[in-house]
Amino acid sequence: MATDEYLGPLVAHARRGIGRSLAVSFPLGGEHSEKIRAWPQYGDFVQTLGRWLMGFELPPGLGLRHRLEGTRLTIDLLYDTEEWTQRFATSPPRIKLQEGKGGEPPYEIAWKRVAPGHFSVTRELEEGIVLRGAVQAGPHALSFGPVVVGSSAEWAFDPDRLSELREVSRLSGGRELIDLSKAWVRPP
Repeated sequence: MATDEYLGPLVAHARRGIGRSLAVSFPLGGEHSEKIRAWPQYGDFVQTLGRWLMGFELPPGLGLRHRLEGTRLTIDLLYDTEEWTQRFATSPPRIKLQEGKGGEPPYEIAWKRVAPGHFSVTRELEEGIVLRGAVQAGPHALSFGPVVVGSSAEWAFDPDRLSELREVSRLSGGRELIDLSKAWVRPP
């Protein structure tokens, strides 16, 4: 806590959206940072801040990826077959999801094995929902989220729609207009 007239926190942290945020209210470098840089634990402090912001390290040979397309969530567990196939044969990976902002009970869903080294699950979600989850792979827990499903999927950007629009423009002889007052004037 600061000892000046503001009495504010020197370091504040929070989970924000799908990530983490951190505020340090004193200089970590530059001309006014001599006092903090002289602290013997300064290196450990900065390293801890960086590690916390990055999240937890994944065990070797595992990867977790999630992707949201409209209201469809796809979660992929990718693994090194040499290292994890035998482990998953005796103890398959599990995934639990929790919807809402807390208090709701988590539920387990089943993985689909797509290929060697790849499990996947796809789930349709309601608009406006917040979802968190965790994957248990052996003794490791890999968390993800929160994932926020947009409140209006029709406004979500889709690269395929943009390429379709460009193709329609090309086929119909469409043109780019900078001055919209000429939009209704037919080209010569």
